[in-house]
Amino acid sequence: MSTRSLIGLTLPNGKVRFIYCHNDGDFEEQGVGPMLFEHYQCPEKIGQLINLGDISSLDQRVAPGSGESHSLGSKATGVTVAYRRDRGEVIQTREMSFTGFRRSPPDMGQEYMYHFHRGGWWAKKARDSRWEKLEKQVKKKAASAA
Repeated sequence: MSTRSLIGLTLPNGKVRFIYCHNDGDFEEQGVGPMLFEHYQCPEKIGQLINLGDISSLDQRVAPGSGESHSLGSKATGVTVAYRRDRGEVIQTREMSFTGFRRSPPDMGQEYMYHFHRGGWWAKKARDSRWEKLEKQVKKKAASAA
């Protein structure tokens, strides 16, 4: 069973560009929430992630290193799996207004949503209306697991 999520980045023009992530979209230890919080704090790296288009799974790195082999069937350790780059699928880039993304995003079956805005990550369960800082969500989940 997949836990789907949307990952968005506020652009300089105020719109949000976002992607769909098919697997591990939750706040669990190896999920999208902690992965974004721990490995995606630099806006440039987040932009590279968003520019990949939709992804199957998020990992620590956006791309394999020089000379490192990576494909859908032979994933390089710690590398995100992208539909376009690694599966050859045509994926459109999605953009919408800040308010649209935060209040009424498209229904893509997502259970969680993440948004990098003004230097920090925000997150929520898709069915909730309230966004919280991702750091709070990750620490809350870690405390409940302990």
